[in-house]
Amino acid sequence: MRMPRHPSRRRVAQKSAPPPRIYLRGIIERARLLFPKPFMQFLKALGAPTDDPFIAHLRAMPIAIATGDFAEVWDNAMDDSRLTETEREALVLQALQMIEADLALDGLLSSSPPHSPRPTSPTTTAASVSLEDELLSHREDVQ
Repeated sequence: MRMPRHPSRRRVAQKSAPPPRIYLRGIIERARLLFPKPFMQFLKALGAPTDDPFIAHLRAMPIAIATGDFAEVWDNAMDDSRLTETEREALVLQALQMIEADLALDGLLSSSPPHSPRPTSPTTTAASVSLEDELLSHREDVQ
């Protein structure tokens, strides 16, 4: 017959953290070249929260493109119900620019270099203008 243990001796199951992902140096360097730094600086200047789902998806795309796992990351981003339609459109624009830069790095597209270090205006399309307006209105609501 088994005797019950005292509640203080009860073991609590602990979840283990998944092992960190390890990427080859070349993949990390390629992802850095694809990262939309000027756009991220623009969002930071607007005061966009760093833990926002939009920012998380945007940060995941360059490594996904560099590793070839883009389809899964893209599907997750487009299925995320927390994103607005405007944010989805902005992700489309940024993804296309990153894919274009990736093709240029492979020499498959010579017309466009990877993201340049000089700031570019994110107001070149209706999607990014809408995102800018949405972020500005969100910032005003918070303040």
